[in-house]
Amino acid sequence: MNERSHRIRFVGLGLGLALGLSLPACVDDDGVHLATREDAITHGTPASAGQFPTVVAILNTGLCTGTLVAPDIVLTAAHCVSPATLQLANQAAVTSHTTVRLDDLALQSGGTGRNIAAANTMFVSTFNEPGDPDIGLIFLSEQVTDRAPATINMDRVAFGTKNIDIVGYGETETGSYGTLLYATNRPQTGCAQYGVNGGNFICEDMRSGAGICSGDSGGPAFASFDGQQRVVGITSFGDTSCTQLGAHFRTDSAAARAYLQANAPQLLCRADGACDTACTDASPDPDCVPACTGPADCGDDEVCGTDGTCQPAPFTPGGAGSVCGSGDDCASGMCAASGDVQVCVDSCDPNAADACGDGFACTTTGSTAVCWPSDGAGGVDGGCSAGGGAGAGGAGLLLAALALVRRRRR
Repeated sequence: MNERSHRIRFVGLGLGLALGLSLPACVDDDGVHLATREDAITHGTPASAGQFPTVVAILNTGLCTGTLVAPDIVLTAAHCVSPATLQLANQAAVTSHTTVRLDDLALQSGGTGRNIAAANTMFVSTFNEPGDPDIGLIFLSEQVTDRAPATINMDRVAFGTKNIDIVGYGETETGSYGTLLYATNRPQTGCAQYGVNGGNFICEDMRSGAGICSGDSGGPAFASFDGQQRVVGITSFGDTSCTQLGAHFRTDSAAARAYLQANAPQLLCRADGACDTACTDASPDPDCVPACTGPADCGDDEVCGTDGTCQPAPFTPGGAGSVCGSGDDCASGMCAASGDVQVCVDSCDPNAADACGDGFACTTTGSTAVCWPSDGAGGVDGGCSAGGGAGAGGAGLLLAALALVRRRRR
């Protein structure tokens, strides 16, 4: 047994509450534990009717939270539909025991929400313990057509360090549970300090206020993208006292993408306002339809780029060859410097004929090739050879913003 498996373990505690909660959350001084105690978003705010129409309660041998991400699909945590966690014989038993409840703000009050039975349940096969990929799906026996499903974020760069909003039905700091609560603008914190893989999880420091607890498992962590809320995480685990760490499995992780692509590709390749370039020709993303096919489709001082989007023309603000201070100034997201010259550039294939077009040469520096202005083009003294050598000033081409990437296509 390695060190990680020694300090990360399941912790069971059944308090026999009406809904038989058995959900996760929690890190103490010994490490990260999955608590099955009856605990919810602590210090949260009660949601109002219609505020979170896609957030649902999941009832089986425990209580979890989930998110409606398609008319007949709920996204949740693996352990919310795992036979081992729920102490059921097999996956068929999990499905037969599982009901999703919509539009119920207080489960303990008798409930006025709508119940829909599960038609199928599944979870990622690599889940065994806290810290493993924690994603599962519930396929509903009937479709929900009176609301727009939530959108799943798959773009890590676009998400970045945004604050998150958390929503769930779990126990509060007073010991009550089953009320839909939320907390907004929760900052991210480094996962490494807790021994958690930041590539797979979003971590929040719960010592400063609201946070997750048992019963919130499987619920969404939302973030705002141009005013639209998207699911960026799935509530997974935390510390046993629900006062230190909240960990949410990242929807932009490679494991999440692979799981959804294999089991519900319709969640990735659909009209949701974002082009998912991983979608195939057999299952295309309608948001990837080119916005232009030629100059006539674009405005003044714009050109139709190779990716089918209108972009600033070369040597106009934001266009290739224009002066920049960082990648934020460039439509391509790349600002390059050679000596005292710093301009916007596009990437290129040095082996392709006419890789850059008039006024530019495909210039290689290290493992990167960019379209650098030819000497004198647009008033810029390029000073770099097509082979990537140093220019007259003796300075090689240095990319100033490698951490920045192209803007998402809409």
